[in-house]
Amino acid sequence: MFEFQRVCAKGEERIPSPLPVLVLGAGGLGPVVRERLRETGRYRLMGYVQSVDPAKTVAFLDGDPIYYIDELEGLSRDHRIVLGIGSPRRKQAVEAIKGLGFEFETLVHSTTILDSTVRVGAGCICFPGSIFSSFVRLGDSVMTASSVNLGHNVAVGDYATLTQNVGVGGGAVIGAQAFVGMGAVILDHRTVGEGAIVGAGAVVTRDVPPRAMVLGVPARVVKEDAGPH
Repeated sequence: MFEFQRVCAKGEERIPSPLPVLVLGAGGLGPVVRERLRETGRYRLMGYVQSVDPAKTVAFLDGDPIYYIDELEGLSRDHRIVLGIGSPRRKQAVEAIKGLGFEFETLVHSTTILDSTVRVGAGCICFPGSIFSSFVRLGDSVMTASSVNLGHNVAVGDYATLTQNVGVGGGAVIGAQAFVGMGAVILDHRTVGEGAIVGAGAVVTRDVPPRAMVLGVPARVVKEDAGPH
């Protein structure tokens, strides 16, 4: 069974009863997160939060309500929010929801191997089969997809996204809001700058400037000022 463990900064925290949650994002990833939450039996899905489409042409997704951020004011702050947006541009939505007084759940899949020295920030979501080595640090609202391998002393900034099968060498730094594509490799002690985009399958052998897009083996800058600001 696919099962999440609830993790806080000081370690695992068991949930004694189902916790009401809203998934931030009603796109392709949102329903995936929904199914994973339902399988645990530890959360009660109350709907989705969407930050775009003010016309609200869709009010429900598979029977669950879709709220827009300005509609959350009337909801209980007992509701927790779970990330369901893979784009690092989620920063604006997350900060707006936090400003309303809602808290974000940190969820790490039970098959992810975490060294005891790993620290995971608030509102992260980490999918199955990953390995986080010693002294890894994840900032707030980081998303890691399945089979991500983080070497020792890796630091990942707030709102960064690491997609499937990414490998990050020891001592590397992934900046805030950076996006690392499927199968990319970041070599030891390299820095991926804030808001940078690393293309799928790229091998980063030198530092990546902030907001630049890099592709290839070895990775080369193909576009400057490409990432989110």
